[in-house]
Amino acid sequence: MRTTQATASDVFADIAGTLEAAEVNASTDWEMELVASLIARYDEYGESLFLSDRQAEILRKLARETR
Repeated sequence: MRTTQATASDVFADIAGTLEAAEVNASTDWEMELVASLIARYDEYGESLFLSDRQAEILRKLARETR
């Protein structure tokens, strides 16, 4: 299985809002840790943050967004 990466701004129209929604909806320790790490990376890299397909999929699920 090949994993691709794209910048957060390529995947999400409003990455900051998506991260905020995902943070509110995260319910397990693993989900909370994942979102916290993505927020920290977003704070460092901004819109140029790279996300794998799997990270984007999980983030979309947590934020309860559809494509």
